[in-house]
Order: sequence, then C-alpha cells, then structure tokens
Amino acid sequence: MSPLRSTQAAEEEPLKKARGGTPLKVIAPTSWIVLAVGLIITVVATLSMESVLDRVAKLDFDVQCNEIRSIIKNRIDDHARILMSGAGFFDADEGVTREEWRIFTQRQKVEKQLPGIQGIGFSLLIPRAELPRHIQEIRSQGFPEYNVRPGGDRETYSSIIYLEPFSGRNLRAFGYDMFSEPVRRKAMEQARDTDAATLSGKVVLVQETDEEVQAGTLMYVPVYRKGMPIETVEQRRAAIYGWVYSPYRMTDLMRGILGGHNLGKSEYLHLQVFDGAPSRENLLYGNISAGNGSPRFSRQIPMDFNGHRWTLRFSQMGGGFMAVEYIPVWLSLTGGSIIAFLLFFLVRALQNTRNEAMRIADELTIELRESEVKHRLLIENSHDIIYMLNAEGVFTFVSPAWTALLGHPLTEVVGQSFKRFVHAEDIPACLVWLKKVIEMGQRQEGIEYRVRHADGAWYWHTSSAVPLRDETGSVVGFEGTARDITERKKAEEALRQAGERLTLAVRAGGVGIWDYDVVNNTLIWDDQMYRLYGITAKTFGGAYEAWQAGVHPEDRRSGDEELQRALRGEKEFDTEFRVLWPDRKSVV
Repeated sequence: MSPLRSTQAAEEEPLKKARGGTPLKVIAPTSWIVLAVGLIITVVATLSMESVLDRVAKLDFDVQCNEIRSIIKNRIDDHARILMSGAGFFDADEGVTREEWRIFTQRQKVEKQLPGIQGIGFSLLIPRAELPRHIQEIRSQGFPEYNVRPGGDRETYSSIIYLEPFSGRNLRAFGYDMFSEPVRRKAMEQARDTDAATLSGKVVLVQETDEEVQAGTLMYVPVYRKGMPIETVEQRRAAIYGWVYSPYRMTDLMRGILGGHNLGKSEYLHLQVFDGAPSRENLLYGNISAGNGSPRFSRQIPMDFNGHRWTLRFSQMGGGFMAVEYIPVWLSLTGGSIIAFLLFFLVRALQNTRNEAMRIADELTIELRESEVKHRLLIENSHDIIYMLNAEGVFTFVSPAWTALLGHPLTEVVGQSFKRFVHAEDIPACLVWLKKVIEMGQRQEGIEYRVRHADGAWYWHTSSAVPLRDETGSVVGFEGTARDITERKKAEEALRQAGERLTLAVRAGGVGIWDYDVVNNTLIWDDQMYRLYGITAKTFGGAYEAWQAGVHPEDRRSGDEELQRALRGEKEFDTEFRVLWPDRKSVV
C-alpha cells in the first residue's frame, strides 16, 4: 500500500467506526465553503473596485468640465480685451482710416493668438439725416456699389464699414446694419448703456452661405465720441459713435478654443453650448448627436459674461463596465474567481495561503503607489505654494507653484533662508509667527507678508503652517502653504484711500454725520455734529432727549413730527431747525 493511501486510511478510520464503517469525505464540504466564500469576496471586491473607479472617473470628468469652462471663459475675456483695445484706438483717433484699422488688426495677430475668431470690425452709428452723406463718402473711397442694408426708413442706422480680414465671408457683412436686427440691437444697446463688452444672443451671421451654416454670436464694445461725458446712461447714449465688434461662427470658435481637447470621441467629453437655458432653439454649439445614447456622466455649468449667460452641458458617452479603464475590474473578477477555484482544489496546501498573502501585498503596493502619485500630482498642480522649512528657517522643499507665482527656479529657493525672499519689514512678524506655531503645536494661519518676485516686485502672501517633530517630539521644522493675496491687498488699500477721501470731503463740507438707534434710544455723533451744536462728547447725553435739548424750543415740535413721519416711512428726515448753543445763542 502506498504512503498516501496509508495516511488516508488512517484519517478515515475513526469515521468508519463512528458511522458503521462508511468512509466520509470531510474535505468536500470545506472545499465548497472555501469556493463560495472566495467567489463572494471576489464579487464584493469587484463591485467595490468598480465603485471606486466610477468615483475616480466622475472626479476626472468634473475636473475636465471645470478646466474647459475656465478655458472658454478666459478666451472670451481675451476677445473682450482685444475689442477694448480697438475701442481705445478710436478714443485716441476718432478718424481711424480703413488702412489704419487693417494695420491695427494685423498687429493683434488674432488668427495666431486666438484661433477661431471670424474677424474684428467697426460698425458706425448713422443718424437718418446723415445717411446720404455717409453713403457718398464710402463710395468715394473706392466702393461704388456700397449701400446700407437692409433698406428702409429708420430713425437710426448703423453700418459695418471696417471688418478685417476684409476677404472671403467677411465681404458679405460690408454695409450691413446690425442695429436693424433685434437680437444684435439688444446687445449693442446694452454695450452702449453699460460701457462694457457684451455678447449677443444666438443669430445667423450675414457671413453664412448655403453650406455649413453655423450658429453665430457677436461681441460688442462701445466707442464714444472724444471729449463727450459718459458718466451716466443718458450721456453714453448721446455720446455713442459706434461699436468695435467681433462675429463668431460658434463651431469655428469652439474648435479654436478647444483644439487641444479631443472632444467628440467616445472615450472623451462631449460639449454643448446654449445661449441661456438649454433648449434646441438656444443651441450654439454641440459635438454630440441625438443617436449617441444615454450619457454615462452629465453636468451643466453656467458661464456668465457681463450679464449674458451661456450654459455649458458636458456629457461622457459610453464607458461603464465595458470601458478600457475597467480592465482592472475584469481582471479582479477573473483573478478572484480563479483563486477561489484554486483554493477549492488546494484547500490543504500552504501554498494557497502564501499566494493569497502575495496578492494582498501586491494590492497594497499598488494602492500605496497610487496614493503617492496622487499626493505628488496634488502638490504639483496646487495653485498654493507648499513648502517645508527646517528649524533655522531654510527651505527644504517648495512646490512648483512657487515658480509659477514668483518666478524663481526651485533650485534657487531650496537651501535658502526664507528671509532672502521676505520683505525686511515683515521678517520680525514672520519670526514671531513661527515661534507661535511651535508654542501652540498646531496649525496656525493668518500671517501676511510681502515676498519678492524674480522681477523685483513685491507680492503679498498669507501662510499657514504646522510644526514638524522628530521621534522625540522636538521641532525640526515646519510644513505649510502660502497663497497670493496681492489683489485683495490692493482692493483693501483702494477702499482705505476712498474712505479717507470721503472723510476729507465730509469735513471740508461742514457736514455732520449721526446715527439714531430707535430701539435703544441711542444717538451716535461724529466730531462735526458736536461742533455744530457747540458741545463736546463729555457733555452730550447720547439720547434723543439730549438732541431735543439742543433744538430751539420753537422748533422742537416740528422737528419731532418730521422724525416720527420718517420713522413711519412716510418721507425722509429732511428738515430745518435752529440749534440752541449752551451760551443761549440760536444758530440756524
């Protein structure tokens, strides 16, 4: 008898005795349990991995949507700046010629810098009485067939007299009266009244032919007559001279903006742009057809430009469990099932335990590697500076955001003291703050200081940091983040200066300022009020009765009635009364 059969016989012998000599295969139930458990774990792990990949894919989808929205918004802002520079050209010289306009637009290099733009033009506002003279003037410039169209008798006309490049489709726009079309006119009037760049609603451009017709929109920037005031809407309407504008064929525009994004492929994003609320009538651009099925992910993001809203609808088609990125899920399902069946046949083998341990170790290694990659990408793509200092204040690490914000190469920062880059006046406060970080032993925020840019300019930053400790608990450095707040500081300084100017204006005008708390019967006066009543803050009671005591007895009743009417909302408190000074002399 072989040793294997001897061992098996030895194991079955007690069972034979217990069951009347019938042998039992004890391994079979255990194997089935192992197989069932293995398959369940595989399914749960597969579903869990599929859920994680779904979340990651959704996060990636959202990131791409936000990125594309920012790209479109920035490009529209760039177009507005180009048109505003054109309006500035007319501000400098109202008599801009056709040749000067051509040279100006060529030097903008729009087709290279901002691909997708149809052109840059100027539309002149023409009162009805000046229309014949205008037509004759343009014809004398070498355009004998020129006319303002569409025809008809109107109070006011406009005409596209300059549009570069002055060729191809753009020739069809020469002489067109955009003010005669309601959608264009609404945008032109809004630009005129607000003195800001304005987008029109959806239109069909006059540049369109019978082939490849695209939805269109236009951007307008007003041009006012030199020397005329434009502080109010009425003044701007009286001063309007014309509009610098750009027509956009939306498909061409979006291809120019998003040329680097593979929109339209099944594994990438699809984008639709609507003028206002999403509807078929409002569709400006779309690279997805109705037959592509239900989207895997979808999102709508509004994009506002000076009061005009576009809605961006993103969708990702296909994908799901059959997408390429789900290969690990299928591998997990297949691999788990194979392992379960191997365990079924080799349940007594120690090798299975070793293989399972190795599989788990591999998964943990992958997760650790993915975590490290995500952490690195977070640091490299953060708009805030992430830094580390040793205990002496020397940089041991700075993220790439430092170079993006301040221009210094990272090799010129690491190994240097932070004092080299911080304004000398702010270094003491930074040292006190770092000491506080050590003393508190937790994250501290709020320190503001100036940092030198590579070009020599000073930028304001705010920082937060936590102490770094070794195994003994001793502080060995700091880890923190820094954010650029230069624009906020500029705004605060502008607000402070405006407040100072207001204070000076109030003092110069001899105007007193007061505040009455009706509920608590409390009056708060500024220094000018005390001077007007001939008293001081020490002698003023601060209540309504104290004010009445300073009013001439003959005027107290009328003053009180005026105040009560104001409190009831019937009128503003605006009355005249005499003030009785402490020396008993009345002052009007």
